[in-house]
This record gives sequence, C-alpha cells and structure tokens, in this order.
Amino acid sequence: TEMPMSQEPFFIIAFGYVKKAAAMANKELGTIPADVADALIWACDQLIDGKYREQFVTDWLQGGAGTSTNMNCNEVICNL
Repeated sequence: TEMPMSQEPFFIIAFGYVKKAAAMANKELGTIPADVADALIWACDQLIDGKYREQFVTDWLQGGAGTSTNMNCNEVICNL
C-alpha cells in the first residue's frame, strides 16, 4: 500500500495493548524478570499514548504472517 504503520495510529495502539498484555502475563507467570516486564510495560504504554509513531516504518498491509510488522514493533519497544 506504500503506507507506513505510522499512518495507522489505532493499529499501533492495538499492538501496544497486545504486547503489554503479553508482558504482564509473562511477569505474573515468572517467565521474565519483573524489572524487564516493567520496562516492556512502560514502553508499551508509550505506544498506547501515541508516542514514537514515526518509528513504525514498515508497510502496515502485507502478505504472509506480518513478520516485518511484528519485528518493527518489537524493535521500537526494545529500544525505548
């Protein structure tokens, strides 16, 4: 579509909620250390609040499993 994810704010917000839920669940299960989970949760909250959208550069609509979109989101979260 030649339209980066940054132009679809609700898509990024939804990704933030999904990644936040995963971090919270993994924290509760003890799968990841609490400090790591808290950092991920904070980063997800930043996305949910509308920050760092310009960092989402991949096309939001693509074929396959959406691997590039997921990797782009993971990179943004991990670098905050």
